[in-house]
Amino acid sequence: MHTALDTGKLVFGIVYTYCRPDWQDNANTVRSMINANGGLHPRVALMLDVEQGGNPSGDGSDWINRLYWNLAGYAGSQARIIGYGNIYDLNAMWQTKPYGLRVIVADYGANPDYPGKVAHQYTDGHGYGGGLPEGAPPFGNCDMNSADGLDPDQFAVACGIIAPPPGGVTVTAAQSLRADISGVDING
Repeated sequence: MHTALDTGKLVFGIVYTYCRPDWQDNANTVRSMINANGGLHPRVALMLDVEQGGNPSGDGSDWINRLYWNLAGYAGSQARIIGYGNIYDLNAMWQTKPYGLRVIVADYGANPDYPGKVAHQYTDGHGYGGGLPEGAPPFGNCDMNSADGLDPDQFAVACGIIAPPPGGVTVTAAQSLRADISGVDING
């Protein structure tokens, strides 16, 4: 991925982790896997996947926020940490979220409003695309997301990526978008 990011083939990347109550082991695993693969690239955001499957019921804000802040320290900016989940899980499990958190909301067949929503997952590759792709080569049908109304450079900025890609977004474009992203300190 580093080469694709360095050459501009990819505008930015998102590495995600499925959140677990043992937040320290969760953070250590993320760090070790990233470090074993060349380290955290400055054009990569980290996503916290908040889902009830396999996790205790109830409010997990304490351990999710500990993971959030640990990885924000690792990434050098809390703006580079985004959340993911369906509305029910986000509300039930992550009742107290960090200020300015950007989220990708999973909702097949709908595109609901949600505080901090920067994109939505509209399909698992089995319908609900409504004309949008149900998958991508070489992966076939798979989870697909839409960064509603944002081009790749704008989506990158919304996910805390401020270093321009090769031949990509200019500082002026990033500054312009900064005014449109309420509640997010992209300067860290």
